[in-house]
Amino acid sequence: MPGQTVDAGSIKPIHLLLIFRIRNLYPGPNPMPAIHVLEKSPWFVSGLRRAFPENMDAIHFCDNAQQFLELERKKRGAIAVIDLDSLPEQGIAAISEMTVSEQNQRVIFLVNRAQKGIIWEVMQTGCLCYLEKPVSMRILSQLCQRISRQADRESCQ
Repeated sequence: MPGQTVDAGSIKPIHLLLIFRIRNLYPGPNPMPAIHVLEKSPWFVSGLRRAFPENMDAIHFCDNAQQFLELERKKRGAIAVIDLDSLPEQGIAAISEMTVSEQNQRVIFLVNRAQKGIIWEVMQTGCLCYLEKPVSMRILSQLCQRISRQADRESCQ
């Protein structure tokens, strides 16, 4: 019966084997993928950690393209948030290195109004979308959740 406690002595090895097999067949929803943020100061990282407290350890701050790309190579499948407003040169360098469209399918880049001229070029690399600053943390976190759910659906197909 759900919620009922069970005496540890009454559990037989066959029960443990069945529980193990059932959990492997129906593991439940996948945890949210890691989020890598390239920005000058950890403002977005702090907000995303507040939005996803259960995923805090998987949200990483980088302030240069080299560090960001190393992290991307180590942890494939992460959602990438690149702030082209605070780090324009580093952000463009990171995006140009991530030319494989499969990698760029989870890239969100942030721009300011004066940078509208580069949006088309960056979108041509295969990036998923952009947000114009100022960006509310609620919108950014909802977008990350949506990307995560889409990744779950794709992994099930």
